[in-house]
Amino acid sequence: MAVYNPDAQAAKVSAAKKTVTASNQVKRETAAYFENVYATTSGSDSRENISLMVPQNASAMDRYIKLRDTQTGKKLTLTNQGAIISQKLAKLQGVKAGDSFTIKASDGTAHKIKVAAITTMYAGHYVYMNQHYYQQVYHTKTSSNAYLVTLKHSTSKAVNHFAARFNHQAAAVQTVQSQETKRTITNILSNLNNLILVLVLSASLLSLVVLYTLTNINVSERVRELSTLKVLGFYPREVLMYIYRETNILTGVGILAGIGVGYAFHAYIMALLPPATAMVAPGLTWLNIGISVGLTIVFSLLVMLMMNHKIQSVDMLEALKSVD
Repeated sequence: MAVYNPDAQAAKVSAAKKTVTASNQVKRETAAYFENVYATTSGSDSRENISLMVPQNASAMDRYIKLRDTQTGKKLTLTNQGAIISQKLAKLQGVKAGDSFTIKASDGTAHKIKVAAITTMYAGHYVYMNQHYYQQVYHTKTSSNAYLVTLKHSTSKAVNHFAARFNHQAAAVQTVQSQETKRTITNILSNLNNLILVLVLSASLLSLVVLYTLTNINVSERVRELSTLKVLGFYPREVLMYIYRETNILTGVGILAGIGVGYAFHAYIMALLPPATAMVAPGLTWLNIGISVGLTIVFSLLVMLMMNHKIQSVDMLEALKSVD
């Protein structure tokens, strides 16, 4: 997005516009109105910085910014009934579709807007309106001061070259690059991945230690019982399963309980760790659950092999001679 100052000298504004409209780097562009606003939360000193955007051609919006419903994933379009706001902003403001909240301009002027829909947006806070609803809220018509731009080549070099050319214009205000937004999300996820890796390794070691300790105690306390089974002619596998049948049942119950508790804990962590201006995709995939269940089963089988050696090496004579 290339933002310029429409109140600058006409020649300077025209030069800034031509940098976009006459550039051979640009694949397509559309005019829009852009403004930095903010919202506050009652009972809190924090405030959310918001990008307010009003495209000149609402029907062309989807070619530059894809607005998708957070619940259904369906395409959203700008209407006269309200604004579309980003998901994290809706969460911080505690609003849903049909509710209203207040945004303020840089001079502190407050305007109440109605939420028509909530769109999935992982970085930043955004409010999107069409020109009719903007005029209804602000009682004035919009005057374009920005371009939404798609370049022919989206490489970092091409984007930076275009941004440098535009920013060199006297009427230029700023350029907002989608690559920077993606880079921000990537950095956040990279830091979260390191933390999650530590948690997974710690949980895996804890699971292995707990399974081994409990099974070892179980075997140690039932040596005479196991020796009696072996003397009575039970096969080695039957003796092993005599102990491990209980462990398998408890492991299965633990897996089912862990999936439910883990889902809730994951949702809490994913909501807590990202900064106020970003969010990560909520929910879990079957791959996440499969890895967790698979690791638990592998640890259980590993402990079973270790305990099998101990059970088969029990001295039946000494165990039966001992007095409890």
